[in-house]
Amino acid sequence: VEGLQRQPQQSHRKSAAFDWNQHMLRLTPDEFRARYRLDADAFYKLLQLVAADLEITDKVRACTKREGSAVCPATRLAVCLRFLAGGQVLDLKLIYQMSRFSIYACVWKGISAINKRLHIKFPIDDIAALEELERDFRAKSPYGVWAGQVGCIDGVHFSMLNPGAAVDNPKRYFVARKNECAILCIAICDAKRRFTYYDMNKAPTTHDSMAWASSPLGVKFANGELPQPFFINGDAAFSLSNSLITPSGLKELDAFDFEQSSQRMPIECAFGILVRRWGILWRDLEVRFDRRTLLIAVCMKLHNFCIDNNVPLHENVATDQASGYREVQPGRYEDMPAMDSAGRPQRMFSASLPPPRREQSRAALSPEVLRLRASRRDKLAAAILAAGLSRPPLPKGLHKKRRGSK
Repeated sequence: VEGLQRQPQQSHRKSAAFDWNQHMLRLTPDEFRARYRLDADAFYKLLQLVAADLEITDKVRACTKREGSAVCPATRLAVCLRFLAGGQVLDLKLIYQMSRFSIYACVWKGISAINKRLHIKFPIDDIAALEELERDFRAKSPYGVWAGQVGCIDGVHFSMLNPGAAVDNPKRYFVARKNECAILCIAICDAKRRFTYYDMNKAPTTHDSMAWASSPLGVKFANGELPQPFFINGDAAFSLSNSLITPSGLKELDAFDFEQSSQRMPIECAFGILVRRWGILWRDLEVRFDRRTLLIAVCMKLHNFCIDNNVPLHENVATDQASGYREVQPGRYEDMPAMDSAGRPQRMFSASLPPPRREQSRAALSPEVLRLRASRRDKLAAAILAAGLSRPPLPKGLHKKRRGSK
């Protein structure tokens, strides 16, 4: 039968070299951003930072390889970004006319260069930087009553394949409640959803509070090295202190819990944007075990780079027009509210705020307000109460989930 005969094996020949300039001409601005998660301006800005680290040292040897010519730094960076965006190596081979070995060489050389040039550091010793972080959070609070916050903290699991013989005890990395192996990342972000700290040194079965307390920055917080009156904001998994505020869970402090939860929202958004942008995180990490944290770290640094350069998240997101649900993570759909210019959900701000109350003298304050002015959390609760703030009513048909309910 015609077409079913075995075809003769093709001889190994050098394929045509990939031309970056021709590749650029074939892509529209939207297609470029969808492919590399950066727009062209941000791409070349990043290229300027890492070009020296991506240069070929032995160009004579590179020209003798299958590609037939040395791979330029722009192509090396593009291969790395496309891999992080979720591209499969077999597809990258066809697109960039490289061997499998060359693809991986570009990927890890790019990851090493980006990790070297981009940095994430919490400014615990920089008062001016802390004050700037605090102003950003306070600006998002009604009447500026939420004062002192310089970050919000949470933990997240990144799923991965079983590390196997790469570690002494692979079972340490299995999370039974999720039925998967994972890497635990404790992270802090600012009001603009940029990561300012991360730690991935603990087993994924470690409780968030213990992972934070044993991290280098957590130890500094416990020793009182964070200047007062600054603090970070976490959920109920963390332990309350003057440097880490958590929800109260008390009915009489419901207004405080609402504001505390609202100011903790950036870290949840940061994790969601991180995973949505970098497709490599959509599936189990398959790279060598000792390189997995490096890969996650470079995604977090590129996440910050995108925010600093105003690169929006690509809008190629599945949406059900009938129900209004959108795919916020692979396989996870949520009812997406409209957002304001600062990226905050408008639905929760639709309720009109009460007019600001005039500053009262200490003698005129109610005993309830005076009783709350004892600790950092109590002072915040007192300020919210004095401003007359309360939790906005939920839309019709929705009910607040009670603690312990499923």
